Amino acid sequence: MSESLASRGRTQEAAGILQSAVREHPGDPALWIGLGNALADHAGTLTPASELAFRRAQELAPHYPAPRFFYGLALARSGDPKDALILWRQILAEAPADASWRPFVEDAVAALEGPRRPPQAATGS
Repeated sequence: MSESLASRGRTQEAAGILQSAVREHPGDPALWIGLGNALADHAGTLTPASELAFRRAQELAPHYPAPRFFYGLALARSGDPKDALILWRQILAEAPADASWRPFVEDAVAALEGPRRPPQAATGS
């Protein structure tokens, strides 16, 4: 429900639904991730409340990459791509080579890095 509301620009209502959900199910890291995303979307930037939600998700699922990945996404969307890249590269460094979610993180890194340009040949001027 919250994603549907958020997609229609009703971000405050989306965040409210997720706040209720984490009150009902405080041990669910996916709900905390959703709340972090919803709060950041509503504010248009990463906020202390959204950071707290991402941190809580990570505490609940310390070996699960999603809390850090979505925190990195919120960082990037808030104008801090450098810290997002640092975080995502750390996730990749710790990830098993065959992790099913690894391509998602690799794609996010590639998107922030932008297209690679071949080195320019030195000109003899």
